[in-house]
Amino acid sequence: MPGATAVGITYNEGVVFASERRIAYGNFVVSKTTKKTFVITPQVGAACAGLV
Repeated sequence: MPGATAVGITYNEGVVFASERRIAYGNFVVSKTTKKTFVITPQVGAACAGLV
């Protein structure tokens, strides 16, 4: 399956989102610059896992 990892970590002061920018399909690199974390509002964010 093509895709990449995305994680969210909570702590006392808030949340941290992180994701891979590289998307691979087996040994083939589909993209090295994919954006997978997004700011929706100053208090809301999103992170996507898989192929976007």
